[in-house]
Amino acid sequence: MMVSTAADVTPRILPTGHLKLSSSTTGAQLRYGPAGTAMWIALNQSSGDVAKAAATLATMWDVDPVATYSHMVTWVEDLCDAGVLERATAEAAMTAASAVGTAGHDEAMTR
Repeated sequence: MMVSTAADVTPRILPTGHLKLSSSTTGAQLRYGPAGTAMWIALNQSSGDVAKAAATLATMWDVDPVATYSHMVTWVEDLCDAGVLERATAEAAMTAASAVGTAGHDEAMTR
């Protein structure tokens, strides 16, 4: 599963380590604890590749990778339903996958 941040979304990491996601279109104001912040960062560093982000976190946290992936998919689907993330089309997913390892790929999620 590949996703990208909706164009109108502003992410902010608060001094407490919490994540705040704001949508200027929908007015959504979503807040997550430090685990949500880590998932957001991993998702951005993986250019929107949920499986890659989950694998990274499972390794860092020394937890079950299948459970981590399942939890991330549920979280990402909730963010898609809220209009914060957008599911990538097959073409966009292939383009993003080919961009991994090239300069600037970390910016793919923040447009």
